[in-house]
Amino acid sequence: MVELVEVKRELIQKIETENENLQSLRSIYQQNLNDMKSRLMSLPKHYEKQREDIRKTRARSFLKWKEEIDYIALQLQRQLHDMESQDITGLKKQEEFFKEKLASIEILLRENKDLKASNKIDKLVRFKPNSDIFTDLPALQEYTRPKFHAKTFEDFKLKEHFGEISGRVLLEHPAYRIQNVKEIKIYKKILLKHPSVLFKINMKSIWIEDSFESLTSIVHFGYNRVWVGGKSKCLVLVDFNGNLIDDIDIASLGNYLALSSKGNLLFSNTKENTVDEILCDRTLSSIIFASPWEPKGMTCTSAGELFVCLYKKDDSKVAKYTDHGELISEFQYDKENHLLFNIPDCIAVNVLQ
Repeated sequence: MVELVEVKRELIQKIETENENLQSLRSIYQQNLNDMKSRLMSLPKHYEKQREDIRKTRARSFLKWKEEIDYIALQLQRQLHDMESQDITGLKKQEEFFKEKLASIEILLRENKDLKASNKIDKLVRFKPNSDIFTDLPALQEYTRPKFHAKTFEDFKLKEHFGEISGRVLLEHPAYRIQNVKEIKIYKKILLKHPSVLFKINMKSIWIEDSFESLTSIVHFGYNRVWVGGKSKCLVLVDFNGNLIDDIDIASLGNYLALSSKGNLLFSNTKENTVDEILCDRTLSSIIFASPWEPKGMTCTSAGELFVCLYKKDDSKVAKYTDHGELISEFQYDKENHLLFNIPDCIAVNVLQ
């Protein structure tokens, strides 16, 4: 009887471990699904902007070579349409894959819950973990966004000077395997005496709007991609090879960026004195209203708490918020009532603490 109780305990423990693995996998699959949805929603807007650029260039050049311009513009529009169809088809296919996998994980979680609650030893003995079939994610593919490049009008070689659609590059992000919980270890990090350069990204070749004076902020977005901001009202998403993946216009300069615990991009809107969140459908939501303080650098903890540097004339502090923008605490003065900070601009959290 004692042995039977022990076997039952071990089997229930195995189910609990299996559920923990499935919960972790569900979060990763959900993040990928949200990414697919966000990119699907942003694609039509990007292609419509390229179409608008073509229409504007066509209007400027309409008085000369009308028939040839119409023909070239039509061919370019068809080229964009074909590219858009390919992009949407590919992303929908990957979106459907993650939907199916998430549905399978939900079914297994419900079955495991029912099995655990049944306490029937004959069924518990026959239990077999299934989370291993989800740990190998396929390589994800995506094209870089094509852009229409208008050319200076000339009296000759009209087709060469009207514009062209830049070629796309099919990016394939390598598949990866989720580590087993038992394999995850925290290693002591050591500062290098001489840092080494791993990647160089030429931002001048892909900056998409007006010129910029400097780059001031960068956050890792996963799959070898980073959001980059600077003294420009445009944020760009690029991969480590310098390929433009996405872009979004904002109301203020993109000097201060962070990534929320939900995987959404945050930036300090110094024009409105707010911290804004870019949701997966590309809409903006202000989560922190800091006025009269000006928000600057910020960082997010794994628990979802947000630390923000705040500044106004002759005063400064660091504030801690929840992921919903509710104030938790402030750090402003030391024990002798002296300001802790002069002009706080950057902040980071030690993840090992």
